[in-house]
Amino acid sequence: MSLKKIIFICFLVNSLSFNSQLLRGDILVDPYVGIPNYPNLGVSQLFSINTQEADNYQLVGGFFSYGFRLEYMLTDKLGLGTDFNYVKSGYSSDYIGYQYDEFNNQLFDTNGMALLMPYNEKYTAERYRAMGRLNYYFSSNEKVNFYGGMGIGYYGVNRTFTTTPYDPSSANFLNSVDEVLFPFPFSFRLALGAKFYFNRNFGGHVELGSFGGGTIQFGVSAKF
Repeated sequence: MSLKKIIFICFLVNSLSFNSQLLRGDILVDPYVGIPNYPNLGVSQLFSINTQEADNYQLVGGFFSYGFRLEYMLTDKLGLGTDFNYVKSGYSSDYIGYQYDEFNNQLFDTNGMALLMPYNEKYTAERYRAMGRLNYYFSSNEKVNFYGGMGIGYYGVNRTFTTTPYDPSSANFLNSVDEVLFPFPFSFRLALGAKFYFNRNFGGHVELGSFGGGTIQFGVSAKF
């Protein structure tokens, strides 16, 4: 390729306007993926599991959270909206435990030794957050919009723990978990981010935040 063609292409790309300027009345939609999944990073430590010695130890839910933000531009710099996100975490593992009868009485052999049998245990936590969101766009041009955001709202969690077959000694497991984990239905987030658009309506975004979801959130962006 000749030098003239390279210069022309560079000039053409540089002259392109992605028209990402935000205007009052714009509606923004931002589905995203968040990383890391903090509960899964520490689940083995929380439940004192030696993952190298545990039989068939597996994480439940992976390493990502998922969500979307919906925002209405009150002015060309201030946006008000909502932020919803969901994350699933937990683990599954095999272990050897005591054997029980149908009345949950422990069984022993003729020598008085406790009978043992294999079990599988599975713990799952599904977390939901629904927050009101306020974004301030402190720097905007035709190609990118930088913002600072704050969210506050509801935090809910649905936890389940099962053993196969049923192990009576695990009956109070969830109660002990609730005493350790954050028990209040409250969520909060502070964030810095950027949105960029390939044309008037579609582009991408990335956000770095504390609390209320993954530290890094990224995805596509749309405005109407």
